[in-house]
Amino acid sequence: MALSLLLLQLVVGISSVEEEVDVAQFSGEDTADAQLAGGLGEIGVARPGAGDDNLFFLQALSGEDVALGGIDTQQAELFGFAKQMANFQYVVGDKVSGICAVIDGAWDPEGIRSLVESGESPPCRIKRFIATHYHWDHIGRASAGRGAPLVPGISAWLAMNVSVSVPRIGLDAAAKQCALSPGALDPLDDGDELMLGSIRLKFFATPGHSKDSMVVLVTDGHGVQRGLITGDTVFPGSCGRIDLPDSDPMAMYDSLQRVVSAFNDDLVVYPGHGYSGRTSTIGAERTHGLLRPMTKAQWRANMVP
Repeated sequence: MALSLLLLQLVVGISSVEEEVDVAQFSGEDTADAQLAGGLGEIGVARPGAGDDNLFFLQALSGEDVALGGIDTQQAELFGFAKQMANFQYVVGDKVSGICAVIDGAWDPEGIRSLVESGESPPCRIKRFIATHYHWDHIGRASAGRGAPLVPGISAWLAMNVSVSVPRIGLDAAAKQCALSPGALDPLDDGDELMLGSIRLKFFATPGHSKDSMVVLVTDGHGVQRGLITGDTVFPGSCGRIDLPDSDPMAMYDSLQRVVSAFNDDLVVYPGHGYSGRTSTIGAERTHGLLRPMTKAQWRANMVP
């Protein structure tokens, strides 16, 4: 299955009622020119900047690359909802060691695994699930409710003998949501690192959209920073919603300031939803998005619900 061409889309003023906050609330801008670039190396493998060819990096969009069709009416309805939610799932790993991890791999665990591991010589095998935060569209849920269906996620990965890591702050909530024992999940803390062969993942706490939100820095075996998987912290031109029950608007301000100060402008941003593009960069968001300079008072006046 071929994935769509990865595009660098810098779009301002596009918002979604699901997860996204519009930058226009702060800037007053409606749109910006779209700049398109980038592409695929191997089918389904993004090439996030120059670096180690041992890196395996896949970005899959629910309803477009995975969660397609359905074996029955119930699954077809679920996959239709997945397409509306437009979650991105990521698989990152080392092609030499054959070890990789799936990040936010909800909705269609079997489809994601098949996408990576099918064929006689798969580039890697998924050994770990990683969550950027505990919300059900990123890790799944064991029961339907509040207008959302039962969503396959970490329980399915555990059944496939894949270890599961979630942010420690949201671990109990994640376990309850998925009807699991907290002891089944491995905690992640700010500053933790995980090695996948020669590929390093480092985790940075970015609370705001949720209390446990994190971003994940991907660094190759030569120490080159290849991408930042931002979950629902940074979207192209915007950020995740900050009006949810466990959101904290002022914590989001602090988290965005941490992101913009910690990473170089050319670092590629890979968001948790496809509402406003598949990728951006720190520099683009510093210019057009919510990483642009603003004081805490300006943020409070323009962004706090």
